[in-house]
Amino acid sequence: MPALWQIRFADDAPSGVSIMRVVAMMAIYNEASRYLRRVLKHLFTLVDQVIVLDDCSTDEGPEICREFSKIHVFRPFNHRTEYQESDRWARLFQETAKWQPDWILATAADQILDTSPKDFHILLSKEDISCYCFSVYDMWTETHYREDEYWKSHKMCFARLMRFDPNRQYSYLEKSLHSQILPLQIGPCVRSDIRIKHLGFIRPEDRIERYRRNKEWPSKEFVWSDRSLRFREQIESMLDPEPNLVLYSEKRRLSNGLS
Repeated sequence: MPALWQIRFADDAPSGVSIMRVVAMMAIYNEASRYLRRVLKHLFTLVDQVIVLDDCSTDEGPEICREFSKIHVFRPFNHRTEYQESDRWARLFQETAKWQPDWILATAADQILDTSPKDFHILLSKEDISCYCFSVYDMWTETHYREDEYWKSHKMCFARLMRFDPNRQYSYLEKSLHSQILPLQIGPCVRSDIRIKHLGFIRPEDRIERYRRNKEWPSKEFVWSDRSLRFREQIESMLDPEPNLVLYSEKRRLSNGLS
């Protein structure tokens, strides 16, 4: 039987574009009351399967995931403090690889890849490309993103979509925090004009919770690196009462999906 994604979008694929099996991977922790259902509904317009690492949730997040038939949820750790962040991504990638994908999309429970199935297919059809990176827009409202000296991820590019080679050895650099989500061996990345909408700062209560949690991180190793001052300044800026916001343009993606 063809994969669900193949059935759903075979008629929409551009002429000459082969349909690839895409598996998304994400980690969740207490996401039930936030954007999980919204993110998953959109995600399943793009991918065949979603592999979810339950990061010791204490809410109904895992049950929400299981409402979708093409989701596999697993919980490899008993306590959030018993592993490094790189361990989490390595276990998630290892589990995702078991599903024999052609492509792996790394995403989050509060992020939406702002594209159509047709434009997404075009990315996958380019045989000379093995990895794509995307800009991330930190949405401060449903319609506006934040832009200032501390919030400019939309001007950078993050590897999130990779072609999977079952014959290749993959590894991660051991890090307690801010580990790379995809493995080191992803190859050269091509920047796509497709954007990621990060919804995690839209609600004021989420900003307060993120501020509180980040303020507890000074004991972690990376805070004492060269980036420590910049990081602390960004934490403090989370609660700015009047941040600079820019209207997010719902512009149509370019036909080839590349910048």
